[in-house]
Amino acid sequence: MPRGTHLSQHDQGQIQALRLNNWTIRGITAHLSRSGNVVATFLGNLGLYGKKKRPCRSKRIGTARRALLREAHKGHLCSLELVKTRSLPVTPSTVRGILRATPTIQYSKVVPAPMMLPRHKIAREQWCREKVTWTVSDWMNVVWSDEKKFNLDGPDAFGSGTIGTIYGPTRMFSKRQQGEDSVMVWGAFSGTKKFALAVLNGKQDANKYIDTLESYLLPFVDQEMGPSWMFIQDGASIHRAKRTFSGLKRRKFLS
Repeated sequence: MPRGTHLSQHDQGQIQALRLNNWTIRGITAHLSRSGNVVATFLGNLGLYGKKKRPCRSKRIGTARRALLREAHKGHLCSLELVKTRSLPVTPSTVRGILRATPTIQYSKVVPAPMMLPRHKIAREQWCREKVTWTVSDWMNVVWSDEKKFNLDGPDAFGSGTIGTIYGPTRMFSKRQQGEDSVMVWGAFSGTKKFALAVLNGKQDANKYIDTLESYLLPFVDQEMGPSWMFIQDGASIHRAKRTFSGLKRRKFLS
């Protein structure tokens, strides 16, 4: 809402005179056609009216705006870190307002991922150097596998999305009265070949994982893969367990 005009010296004198004659604030506002708030504010602070500075609603960022946007486009600093890094004379909330008004910058949630330690990076680089000379036929002999859990009552994390208007209906998904349930499956592929999908029962551990590989992986590789196939899995806890590695070596999955 726009700010009203300031009371002139004449207006201030009229208000004081009418008030001394026992006029009500409502009567004064009607007589002078002024806002009741401004009349009440003036009468409540006769000695301070017009002397108190109005607080600045937003500081000007000036020439640092371009540097701010250039740093923000890198996508690795939050608003507080941007203020500290660029030594900006504004608050983080002001920076967030500038970023929201920039069409090339979009707010998004940070996606959780496993921590990458230096030893992980070294191992990955070494693995890539060893495989850089592989041909398409070499990669066709690699077997990739993983598990996936499907929740019957929606995702594990909070769902999110956008709606066309803030006045629209609340978005929701239905849940069964007796709580959540889920189905976990195991699958694998190699080149153009797909393995049979396995529906797993109960909570998975190293022993069940070895049983899954014996029941679904071994029969397929015996029929479809050559003698020099390679098995690759991710770093899930049941994949990295000591019992898993000993079981894989005992069954000659690993050398």
